Amino acid sequence: MKHAFTGFLILLIASLTFSCTKKATREPVKPEPEVDEEIYLKEGFIARDTFRIVMLDCQDQNYTSLESVEKRALATLQKYLLEQNRVYDNNTRAELINLIHNYGTFSRQNITHKGNNVYYLEIKKDNIKRYIDGIARAR
Repeated sequence: MKHAFTGFLILLIASLTFSCTKKATREPVKPEPEVDEEIYLKEGFIARDTFRIVMLDCQDQNYTSLESVEKRALATLQKYLLEQNRVYDNNTRAELINLIHNYGTFSRQNITHKGNNVYYLEIKKDNIKRYIDGIARAR
């Protein structure tokens, strides 16, 4: 009977020890977040010194006319100024054209979006937002 009691006591202690130990759980591995294509398609002020215009075209066409690119950039900048309640006149237009010609770079990107080639016109100038806001007076 003494052995039965000792065996029972050992069994009780062992079961309590195993039930109180922390169970090892495995955290599920989180998959890498997919690169969001919206990052590449973002237009406007993408950095302190960069204003980006994004253009798409079909795979079989190319932007060959620099004039169409400049028109799109000018329209985008004009829209920004009007949204900021700024006066857009001939002097402002001339300043924006000058900005595009002197600081803009046009390039085809190595990405596609829904079967279309992606092109950037990036205008890089120190503190470009402040500069653009400064060339047009407030209403």
